[in-house]
Amino acid sequence: MKPLHSLSATEALSNLVTGRISSEALVLACLQQIARHEPQIRAWQHLDAQAALHACRASDAMRASGGSIGKLHGLPVAIKDNMDTADMPTTYGSPLYAGHLPVRDAAVVSMLRAEGAIILGKTVSTEFAYFTPGPTHNPHRPGYTPGGSSSGSAAAVAAGMVPLALGTQTNGSVIRPAAFCGVLGYKPAAGLIARDGVLDTSHTLDQVGCFARTVDDLELLAHCLAPTLTDRSVETTARLRIAILNSELLSHAEDGTRALLQRTSEQLANAGLSVSQIDLGPWHAYANQAHRTIMQSEMAQALAPERVRGETQLSPALLELMNAGDNTSAVAYLDALRARGPLQERMDQLLASHDVMLMPSAPGAAPEGLGSTGSPLFCSMISLLGWPAMHLPTSEDAQGLPLGLQLVARPGDEAKLGTAARQIMQLAGRPDGAPLAAGMA
Repeated sequence: MKPLHSLSATEALSNLVTGRISSEALVLACLQQIARHEPQIRAWQHLDAQAALHACRASDAMRASGGSIGKLHGLPVAIKDNMDTADMPTTYGSPLYAGHLPVRDAAVVSMLRAEGAIILGKTVSTEFAYFTPGPTHNPHRPGYTPGGSSSGSAAAVAAGMVPLALGTQTNGSVIRPAAFCGVLGYKPAAGLIARDGVLDTSHTLDQVGCFARTVDDLELLAHCLAPTLTDRSVETTARLRIAILNSELLSHAEDGTRALLQRTSEQLANAGLSVSQIDLGPWHAYANQAHRTIMQSEMAQALAPERVRGETQLSPALLELMNAGDNTSAVAYLDALRARGPLQERMDQLLASHDVMLMPSAPGAAPEGLGSTGSPLFCSMISLLGWPAMHLPTSEDAQGLPLGLQLVARPGDEAKLGTAARQIMQLAGRPDGAPLAAGMA
C-alpha cells in the first residue's frame, strides 16, 4: 500500500471500509506530513491536531460498532479560512479578525461533518479572498506563488497534507491555485453549493469549490455538498464533442500553455473524439471587463463595514479595488450585470454542437515570488457565466512546475465534464490523478 498520506480520498475510503486502515492512522499520517513540511509551505492558518484525533477515534469506534456512517466517514478534510467554523477561529485572511470565533458552522462545514468528515483545520486565504497573499509557498518550488485566494487549500492537497480541501472562487481562486500547485480543482455551477456562513465578497460571483488529486475525489466531495448534481453513474458513453477556445486573450498565454493546449487537442482528436476550435474574438475581453466591474462594485459594498472598522489594517490592493468600486456608477454596474445575458447567448451558440470546452487555466506556470497570486485572465469569464469548470494538471514546464488546462461545461453537464476530464488525464498519462509535489510523496 502507498504511504497513507498519499492515498486519494477514494483509495482511503476503500481501505477504511475494508478495515485495512483506521481513521486515526490516516489522520496521524496527515499530521506527520504537516509536521514535516508546514514550516516551509505554511498552508495552514489554524490546525487542531488534538480535536482531529479525538474525532477520528470516535469515527473508528462508530464504524466498529456498526453505527450509521456518511460518505466521508473518517476522512480528513481542510477548510479555507473564509468559511465559518464554530470550533476553530475564522480570520478571513485579515488581522481585523484575529482570533474571531463564529457562533456556528458554515453550511458546507455542517454538511461535511454530517457525512463523517474529520475537519483537520483551516487553510490560509488571501486577505478577504482577494489578491493580497498570505504566507503560503508553492509546494513544488518554495519562493513561487501557490496562487490565490485558496492558496492554503491547494498547497495542502499538493503536499499530501490532506486528500480533500474546500476553497472559494470569485474570480480565479480555485482554478488558478489548482493550476499553480498541480492538483485538480473544481468549481461547480453557480448556486449548486450553499454559501451560508462563507465570507460574502460578491453575491453575484462567489462560489464554493473543491481541491483533490483525482477526478473521482472531486466528484465525491462535490456530491456531498451539492446533492442535486447529476449522479456519476449516468455519465455519457457517446463520443464527446470538445471545443478548443480561441480568443484575442490567448496572445497573453505563455508558449508552454499554448503548446499544451495544441498538444492536448491533437491527442483528443487522435483518440477519436470530435475536436474543433471556437473563436470568441473580443467577447472574452469584454466579459473580463464586465466581471471586474461587478466584482469591484460588490466587494466595495460587502467590505464597507471592515473599512469603517479598521481601514489602516486593509492592504493597498484591497483599498484600491474598493475605491474603484465606490467610483463605479450604478449605470456601469447594471450594464455589467446585463452583459451576462448576451455573453450567455453567444457562448450557447458557439457551444451548441459541443459538450465541453478546453482552455487555459492560467497564462503559464506559477510566477516566482510571493507578492502576487498570478493572473486570473482565463478564469474571469467563466466565473461571470457561473459555469462549472475543472482544472486538470496534465504536464510541467521546462522548470518542472505544474501546467494544466481548464475544462468548462454548461450547467447541468457536469457528468460530461467528469467524463472528459478522465479521458484527458488518461491521455496525459495520469489516470490516477495528480502526483504529490516532488519530495513530499
